Amino acid sequence: MHGYAVRMDHGHSEPPTSSSSLNIALASDYFFPKVGGVESHIYSLAQALAKRGHRVSPDSSSVHVYPAHPSAAPQVVVITHAYPPRNGVRWLPNGVKVYYVPVRPLPPTHVHATLPNFFTSFPWIRSILVRESIDIVHAHAALSALGMETIMHARTLGIKAVFTDHSLFGLGNMAEIWGNKMLKACLSDVEAVICVSHTG
Repeated sequence: MHGYAVRMDHGHSEPPTSSSSLNIALASDYFFPKVGGVESHIYSLAQALAKRGHRVSPDSSSVHVYPAHPSAAPQVVVITHAYPPRNGVRWLPNGVKVYYVPVRPLPPTHVHATLPNFFTSFPWIRSILVRESIDIVHAHAALSALGMETIMHARTLGIKAVFTDHSLFGLGNMAEIWGNKMLKACLSDVEAVICVSHTG
């Protein structure tokens, strides 16, 4: 796990060899086509990881879910919810694969977060983690229910998890108290927590 952080932090290091490459899933409710700081961070991180050897070689995708072949190329995938009409699988530069799972965000439409019940996206998350032979799940944003759900299901599958916090919440109302409690529960079993500012 420590090696993952080192490879991310040292821009001058050489790309990892195939033996040290990892299959990494970045998970969050916040991703393109919505535009913002978290979305840009995930996109940039996915591109940097792909350039370092954690990449996917684009090929024809099947609609059937099955485990990836052991010899498949290492890859970086992003897991987010559908942004109608955008759903299904899309490709980004450097072979980054984006799964827009068929779960809609809560109203109002500017919120862009899914319902936090921890089992809404379970069938899709499990299928993605198994099919892509994911080694590490990296969730982003404290109030991303999809990110927290992905951490929970990853840990039940024995997959290592990392969380990046992008926000700081107080204890001034029930929403903030609930958000902090949810975060505390989900982060009780992760390998590392990264704070991008004065968070945490």
